[in-house]
Amino acid sequence: MTISALPTPPSRSDSPSDFSTKADAFLAALPTFQTEANQTASDVNDDASAAASSASSAAESASAAQTAQGLAEDARDAAAASAASALNAPGTSATSTTSLSISTGTKNLTIQTGKLFVQGQTLLIASSAAPATNNMWGQVLSYNSESGALSVSVVVINGSGTFADWVISLSASPNAGESNLFTRSISGASTITTADKGNLVEITGGTFTLGFEAAATLGDGFYVYVRNNGTGVVTLDPNGSEQIDGAAAVAIGQGGARLIVCDGVAFTTVMLEGFVDYQEFTSSGTWTKPNGCRFVYVEAIGGGGGGGNIEVGGEAAGGGGGGFSSCVIDISSITGDQLITIGAGGAGHPSGTRGIGSDGGDSSFGAILSARGGTNTDKLSGYPTWPGDGGGGELGGRTTSNITLDGNGGYSSGGGGAAISGAAGRGGNCVKGGGGGGGSERGGLSGAGGTSIDGGDGGSGNASSSVKGGNGAFPGGGGGASSKDGGGGDGADGRVRVWAW
Repeated sequence: MTISALPTPPSRSDSPSDFSTKADAFLAALPTFQTEANQTASDVNDDASAAASSASSAAESASAAQTAQGLAEDARDAAAASAASALNAPGTSATSTTSLSISTGTKNLTIQTGKLFVQGQTLLIASSAAPATNNMWGQVLSYNSESGALSVSVVVINGSGTFADWVISLSASPNAGESNLFTRSISGASTITTADKGNLVEITGGTFTLGFEAAATLGDGFYVYVRNNGTGVVTLDPNGSEQIDGAAAVAIGQGGARLIVCDGVAFTTVMLEGFVDYQEFTSSGTWTKPNGCRFVYVEAIGGGGGGGNIEVGGEAAGGGGGGFSSCVIDISSITGDQLITIGAGGAGHPSGTRGIGSDGGDSSFGAILSARGGTNTDKLSGYPTWPGDGGGGELGGRTTSNITLDGNGGYSSGGGGAAISGAAGRGGNCVKGGGGGGGSERGGLSGAGGTSIDGGDGGSGNASSSVKGGNGAFPGGGGGASSKDGGGGDGADGRVRVWAW
């Protein structure tokens, strides 16, 4: 309660009239002050009593909380003990003398009868001699409590060897606290089973087929991850006539990964990374159109042109590098498989006569894409000093006005190097196609072959007596020239590479 302030009391120094006025006012205010002071004292007493009561209640609450904590800890300890007892109970632990090697896959063993194992439980199968070193984790596929026959799909292993002293018990995933995703590694033909549900099947081998249990057995809602970390192409082939992505089979190329989902009837996939298929052709053949992809990227390099030769001291020029070409194609526009043609490298002009080398052949992907070979068109009526042009359009060096003996370089190919008395040009450099071959002249000078980042380098020219010009490197390098009847170097064959995803 608020206490009103008293007026100024009288003082002996006041005049008689002021003293009387102040005294009257002061005395008149005292009854109100008394009432307010008494009420405030009563309020203070009440508040003190309430505070004491609250303190007592708080102490009782703290005591109750401490008691509840103790009860919770007792319950926790009891639950942990019960769990440990359940894991080690006779119904959920067993032993076996079945001889088994430590490896992934289905393991069949005989244990005691009357156990409580059921499909889907995770088991630890450990050698009693060294349980922490030699063990296997997997999921129960089946258990016959009357015969003791237990089948487990093992997905994680530690150690190696063959043992017959197994102790079997319920166990959490070895990845508990990190992930519930098991990894099953396979290096050869295998089958996706119900035990793989929700897990990762990692490919570590070469080219083979990965089958599936029947879709009805796997059931609606089944899914599995498959990743190809191997060295080949793995074909996913469902059971019988069942389909995957609307086809009989799909492929996973190196580095590819897919999520595979079953609806109880068929399978669909989702690409997670990598290419579905990769094929490289170094000789003519047929590209097989893969299932389960939308786009195709094709790269082709034509054959390199051969180098020139002159049978007596003179000048000769290098062959042009094979050209590079590429494209991305919507696979829906490709009808069926495609014929692959690999352009042969042009032969160098043989010793004994003078002349230019042969043109390199064109490489092609059906009628969709073509990469020209390095050319060696005879522009000087049989005289071998005129070099070949690159298949990508880059010109060879020139011996006429505005002499530029070095072959032109570019993205797609390198032109061949030319030569005149006293100077020999080098082959042109490039990024993707073949480098041009180097030229050569009678005085002993010769040009180096052009280099390529992704294609083959050109062969160097040679000015030594009866020594052949350098051969072009694969793919598509042009041949180097010989100015002293060693024969021109041969151009290298082309190449076609195809990625699908």
